Amino acid sequence: MSNLSKSQRSIFLGSFLGWSLDGYDLVLMLLVIPLISNLFFPSGNTMFSLLATFAAYVVTLIMRPVGGAFFGNFGDKIGRKKIMIVTILGFSAATFSTGLLPTWTMV
Repeated sequence: MSNLSKSQRSIFLGSFLGWSLDGYDLVLMLLVIPLISNLFFPSGNTMFSLLATFAAYVVTLIMRPVGGAFFGNFGDKIGRKKIMIVTILGFSAATFSTGLLPTWTMV
């Protein structure tokens, strides 16, 4: 790390923070799956509720490479820094808006 220039250290730190925030988002989702399954997919069958919640989680995991290919193309054309900011803001807004969703009993 001492061999890196100041701009390379800045890039490394920004990339690490983006990766950390993304990993935190994924782990947080896994930790709250039992709560989410009860709030958003209530049924007499808890196995169905958990499977529905895991299905929503799997959709996010499938869309990651698709988004990587899509935004990677723009990153090459526009600039990686701008696209990285867009993607970090995008998944942060999506995580925040998940907290604003009404639960099953509110609907």
